[in-house]
Amino acid sequence: MLARDCAASIKRWGRRDVFGVEILRISDEISGIDDRTLEFRLKQPFPKLPQALGKPGAYMPAIMPQRLAETDPYKQLTEIICSGPFRYVKEERLQGVRNVYAGSTAMCLGRTVCRIAPPGRRSCTSSR
Repeated sequence: MLARDCAASIKRWGRRDVFGVEILRISDEISGIDDRTLEFRLKQPFPKLPQALGKPGAYMPAIMPQRLAETDPYKQLTEIICSGPFRYVKEERLQGVRNVYAGSTAMCLGRTVCRIAPPGRRSCTSSR
């Protein structure tokens, strides 16, 4: 992912999340100044910025490619993109029960299956 992907993703998230709305309100600009540097220019100090960006939960700031982040934040995304050595195996997903990731590089040929156990606990197993 590039800084411009991060900026677009944060702006998308900011339209739906309480922290995000506040960040957008006090921001002059959120942008990628090069591929690896994300810049927040704020109108005033916001000491809770790290907590806002690192929070868990339903409306966490998920980073996605810019082309997806620029879609309507009130519409569910239909494409799932992973970065890193794994690819998401959507054909094996069972909503609320299981997500599967398979190695997609020569260095990472394993497979990870994450099972969601009530209430909200997750169990992941990996194999090679």
